[in-house]
Amino acid sequence: MITLIDTFNGRSLSRHRTLENAVLAQRKHSAQVIKNNGPGSYVTYCFEADGEPVGWDEIEAVKMEIEGRR
Repeated sequence: MITLIDTFNGRSLSRHRTLENAVLAQRKHSAQVIKNNGPGSYVTYCFEADGEPVGWDEIEAVKMEIEGRR
């Protein structure tokens, strides 16, 4: 399971079976933060798979795959 973590506030936001779903959830949460708090607001995130951090190269590959489908 992949856990999406809000490192800014130290909270677990959601758990997902795939990294793709976790990235999509992160984008949705980020958009909600901007909508509620203004365009300059942000939250820092981290992805963990079974308690271990997911590498940025894996995350970037998934983001590029998602963008390629749009």
